Amino acid sequence: MEADLAASVASGRSDPWKSVVTVPVSQSDCPLCGEEMLERENGWHCLLCAVDYG
Repeated sequence: MEADLAASVASGRSDPWKSVVTVPVSQSDCPLCGEEMLERENGWHCLLCAVDYG
């Protein structure tokens, strides 16, 4: 597993442990928990899940 991680980082791919989720700008409900999210400069932030969406 560590070799796969090292190979992933070495090849320039993004961190495999951190997934980026994109949501439409008009969507204000968290896709994970359904709670209303806060709008930020760079997207949305869910306080309950503590996840940023761009």
